[in-house]
Amino acid sequence: MILFLLFSQFPGFSQFHTPEIDSIRKHIPFASFSEQELLVEADIGSFKVKVGVVHESSLLVDTKIKYDSISVMPIVKYQTKKGIGEFSIQEEKRGKGSFGIFGFKNTCELTFTPKIPLYLDLSIGVGDIDLSGLKVVKLNLKTRQLTGKSVLCFGSANSVKCEDLRIIAGMGNFSGEYLGNGNFDVFYFQGGIGLYTLDFRGEFSGERRVEIAMGGGSLKLILPKEVGIRLKPTGISFRGAGRESALLEVGEEWYESRNWGTAESKLIIHIDSSIGILRVEIL
Repeated sequence: MILFLLFSQFPGFSQFHTPEIDSIRKHIPFASFSEQELLVEADIGSFKVKVGVVHESSLLVDTKIKYDSISVMPIVKYQTKKGIGEFSIQEEKRGKGSFGIFGFKNTCELTFTPKIPLYLDLSIGVGDIDLSGLKVVKLNLKTRQLTGKSVLCFGSANSVKCEDLRIIAGMGNFSGEYLGNGNFDVFYFQGGIGLYTLDFRGEFSGERRVEIAMGGGSLKLILPKEVGIRLKPTGISFRGAGRESALLEVGEEWYESRNWGTAESKLIIHIDSSIGILRVEIL
């Protein structure tokens, strides 16, 4: 009560409120098991999101949502068109937000079937995105909150080709784990100013490319030792090459691993940053 009286003297306090917590549970079964693909669009920038594999084999999607009904209303829709399932969640803003001292966060748990290819377009606040066991053809992921850490994980090999894999992390803390399992040709990452870790270990074949753009901050790359690495860090401080290093300077800002010429699989990485620090570990 004392804190409430103190904060109530500040201009703008009236926009805050005690949250009124509501929930939604949505089960979406296969429509006679006719869906061949699933398109997912989520635009829920005020939510903490968790993504994984659905446990019930008869379900296409299982959703659990908890939210402050004064400040936001999640709108969940699903339809099928010619064998393609279309699932979406949008948030409708209602107020200015709850008073942070209560510590409530809007949350959304999304689990998907591992049986059919997924096209994921996710714009979220912060998240734990575990795509292990899912068939991911497309992933566009945007994280929008400054606080908290977002994690993207491919804990097992993606059984389909990921034709479009793009991450916009903004400002904050982001970690990508075992991205090599993503089965991509090109991986795009865009960061603002934050702490970023990109771990490219996993199953590799052929030649893959990584394009990274940053405003600044710190970037840590974890790279698989059995893969040939070619790296060009532009505008970012990097001192990871030398006689005793796993990377050798080979020309105009390019660095190569010692096995570049002999490795069966190769990874080419280009970094374009305004400022920042780069660390590389080869494991």
